[in-house]
Amino acid sequence: MMRRALAIDERSFGKDHPHVARDLDNLALLLYKAGRLPEADPLLLRVVIILANFIRTTGDATLASRLKGAANNYCQLQVELGHSKEEATARIEEVAPGLLGEPDTTDDEEKRKQALAATRDMASNLYSMGECTQARRALEILVRAEFELSTTYCDLACIAMISDDIPEAERFATSAWKNIANSPAYVAPRVIWLWLTVDTLTHKSTKQDQLALIKKALQIRGVPMEWNLEPVLTHLREKLAPGDYRLLAALANALSDGSKLPDLEAFPEWRDAPSV
Repeated sequence: MMRRALAIDERSFGKDHPHVARDLDNLALLLYKAGRLPEADPLLLRVVIILANFIRTTGDATLASRLKGAANNYCQLQVELGHSKEEATARIEEVAPGLLGEPDTTDDEEKRKQALAATRDMASNLYSMGECTQARRALEILVRAEFELSTTYCDLACIAMISDDIPEAERFATSAWKNIANSPAYVAPRVIWLWLTVDTLTHKSTKQDQLALIKKALQIRGVPMEWNLEPVLTHLREKLAPGDYRLLAALANALSDGSKLPDLEAFPEWRDAPSV
C-alpha cells in the first residue's frame, strides 16, 4: 500500500516533491522496522536529496527540521549498516553541504518544539502504518507536553475509532474542542467531522446541524488541509451504512483538498444543510 501511495504521489506531484519524500520516509521506516536495512538505505538518502533540493530552489525554510531529521536518520542507519559516522557525514555533505556541521543557534524552547514536532511526525507515520498502539504512546507524550492539543486530541480520536472505542473517541473530540482557541482554522471542522462520525455510529440525529457547521467552516480560507483519514474510513466501512460511509468519505476528502468540495453537492443531506 505504501509503494502504491508513493507511485501515486510521484505521478501527481513529481518525483522531487516533499510529499514524495514523506512517502519514502514512511516506507523506509517500515523496512527498518522489518530489519531490511539495506533496502531502507537508498530511500532515506533520497529523502535527504529531495528535501535539500526543494529548500534550495524554493527557499521554504519550514522543511529544515524535516531535512535535518532525515539526515540524522540516514547517518544512524549507515552506522547500523557497518559504515563509519564519518563516511555517512561525508555522503550527506555531498547532497546537503553544511547541514550536519552548521552551528545550532536555537534556544531551548525552539529545540523543545522541534523535538515535539518530530514526535508528532513519528506518530503520524506509525498511524499510517497501522501501528496504532505505538502512535498513541507518541501522541500521549504530546498531550503531557501540552503540544498542539486540539490537533493531538483529534489524532487520538481517530485511533480510538480504529480501536472501536467510540465513547473514548467522543471524549477525545470533546477535549480537542475545549483546546480549540488559537488553533489553525482547519482544526474546528475536523472536530465536527469526528463528532458527526461518532453520532452516525451511535445513531444520533445531529447530522444536519453538524453538516451546517462544516459547510460554514469550509468557506474559511485555509481550512482544507491534508488529513489522512484513510485508516479510519477503511476500518469503519463495514460498520456504516453505505450512504453514511460515502458522505463521511466525501467530507474527509473536502477537508483535505478544497477542489473536492463540489463533490459534496451529490449528497442531498449536504445540499439541504443550512448555511449557518
